[in-house]
Amino acid sequence: MRTIPFLDDITASSIGWPAVWAAWAPVTPYGLRAKAAHRPFLPGEEEAWQAALTELAADLTAVADDPLRRAREGLRALPDVAADLDILLRGRPLAARAALALKTFLRVGGDLARDPDLQRLRWTHAAAWHRLLEPFGDAGASFSVDSVADDTYRLLRRRLAEASVCLARERQREAERWRKEAGVRPDASGLLRIPVPAGRAVAERLKAEPGVRWRQDTPFESVFECLPGPDVVRWTAEVASCRAALAEAEERCMARLAEGLRAEGPVWRRLVDDVASLDLRLARVALARRWGGCAPEAAGADGDLDTGPAGGRASGHLPSIELRQGVHPGLGERLAARGGRVTPIDVEVAAGVNVIAGMNMGGKTAAVQLVALCQALAQHALPVPAAGFRTRLFACVRWGPEPERPDIDGLSAFGREVARLTRIWHDMRAMAPHPALVLLDEPGRTTNPREGEAMAVAWAEALREAGPARVTAVMASHFSRVAALPGVAHHRVRGVRLDRLPPPAGGPQGCDPPADQPRGGDSEAGLRALAEAIDYRIERVEGGGVPEEGIAVAAWLGLPDEVLRRARAALARERMTPEGPADAPAGERMGPVPKGEEGRG
Repeated sequence: MRTIPFLDDITASSIGWPAVWAAWAPVTPYGLRAKAAHRPFLPGEEEAWQAALTELAADLTAVADDPLRRAREGLRALPDVAADLDILLRGRPLAARAALALKTFLRVGGDLARDPDLQRLRWTHAAAWHRLLEPFGDAGASFSVDSVADDTYRLLRRRLAEASVCLARERQREAERWRKEAGVRPDASGLLRIPVPAGRAVAERLKAEPGVRWRQDTPFESVFECLPGPDVVRWTAEVASCRAALAEAEERCMARLAEGLRAEGPVWRRLVDDVASLDLRLARVALARRWGGCAPEAAGADGDLDTGPAGGRASGHLPSIELRQGVHPGLGERLAARGGRVTPIDVEVAAGVNVIAGMNMGGKTAAVQLVALCQALAQHALPVPAAGFRTRLFACVRWGPEPERPDIDGLSAFGREVARLTRIWHDMRAMAPHPALVLLDEPGRTTNPREGEAMAVAWAEALREAGPARVTAVMASHFSRVAALPGVAHHRVRGVRLDRLPPPAGGPQGCDPPADQPRGGDSEAGLRALAEAIDYRIERVEGGGVPEEGIAVAAWLGLPDEVLRRARAALARERMTPEGPADAPAGERMGPVPKGEEGRG
């Protein structure tokens, strides 16, 4: 059976999920591993989801900016002991390097556990960190076997030190004797190098000495190996014996330490999990601070479905999704880098079908992306880039049609759109009886306008008939029949405020300039003025309909008068067609239903 993901690749890419997911940035290997295993909450997990959202909201209140910064710096100082801990708990020997890493983990983690600002989060038990650190002997930043040694080890250390001193003294004596006899001291390799011809007589004499062994003659020197005397031999053997015994004693000490640490295996596992949890929680707080965001809220069970007429808000019921002052972080950060700003979005999405109408470049797509993104974040119990977000759990979130891309699979844009929407439909049906969230951005745009509009209407009607218990859909469209469809919730982007546009050269506001004069949008400054004149806010409307702003904007941008006159005339003729005005309900514009089609959904 095909596994149906909560977000598929096309949806994730379309709403900007990869960049947002990457922005949730734990700083420890423990947190990164926990993040990789993190999955969204799904229908049936409401209780656990509510607990996670409650914890997030409490964390946002409890952790101030300075403690957050200090805590994340402390987490960065934690070593990754996963491999060392695995070796320890498997019963294998514990190396000094691994012991140092485990001790550092306990020391740094214990400091975090005792931090009064973090104790508000109740993320761990400070006593457990202290108890596991005790077998290491001290709380210093280094580790030495001396701190866990027994009396035998300490005695062998003293014996080794004494033998090493005696050996060094005897070697010094021998080196001084050779200096007196040969005029030079042995080098670090124990070789005597007698220069010739000045020292030829000394070299010839040394060749007969029993305490040295002749190695070679060169044109410049004679080389001899100094043989150790009996005292050097005796102390060398003593040092070697002490070292061997000390190594055995060290192994016994480390084995005792490992045995004591191994006995606390479950506690070690819990502390590692505590660190991973703290890292994820603080990364959530940092993400909320970056966005100026908030913790999502779960809609109550009685408020999940909106049963008002035409998708309207019914008395005593909440909308399926409620977004307040939301800003898509990707869009916000890009515009901020260019000195621009984003208009925060408020929108209430009813359970069932919602249509957002408005002109192109009015922000419909961005609004739909924001709703989908906030939903995905909420179901992962992550903060949302908004002042408020209230929702329920969906089995999957799907975006369609697929964004435009090069033709690499032999399918036309229309073919890809049909394939994508068909996949969404099958996923939605497979998730039944659990609800799906479907986001449709201008469906029908890849074929001719007449058939495209018919397909968009058909999609809205099919989703409407599926029922609010199975699907919540948000469709951005500028098709008039979609925007006027009965039985759905209608929204509209407020659009261009023509009164905010600077007057075109040569005439007052609202008048066309002379043909030989430049128009308002004929410059980069003019395009910026147009963007600033657009009101991107979304409002709930009754009856739907597409606002007609395109020709007015085209005139301001400088469309030739010859084209403008014809566009206005064509629009006037269309308003007089038998199908009725553009904002009439769909049933009034489509004419009579063909015979045999009565009663079909």
